[in-house]
Amino acid sequence: MLPAEIRGRLKIRDGDRVAVRVEDDGTVSVRTRDVAIKRLRGMFKHLATPGQLASDRLIAERRREARMDDRRFEKWVAHRRRSGKRR
Repeated sequence: MLPAEIRGRLKIRDGDRVAVRVEDDGTVSVRTRDVAIKRLRGMFKHLATPGQLASDRLIAERRREARMDDRRFEKWVAHRRRSGKRR
C-alpha cells in the first residue's frame, strides 16, 4: 500500500494496479498498469504489421514451416525408395 501523498504525486487512484520495479542500484520505479502497458506496446510497436494480427502472422509462418517439413520428408522417402533402403 502506497501512502496517499505518493499516490497523489504519481496520479495513482485507489484501486489502480501498479508495476513496481527495483533496479540494481536501488532505484524504485512505480507505474500504473496502464502506463506500463503503453510503454511495452511502444517498445514492440516496430514488430507490428498494420492490418494484421501477430497471431495470424504466426499461424501463417507455422503453416509455411509445416509445408517445408512435408516436402523434406517426401524427398527423404523418395530417396529411400530409390536407394532400396527399408527401415
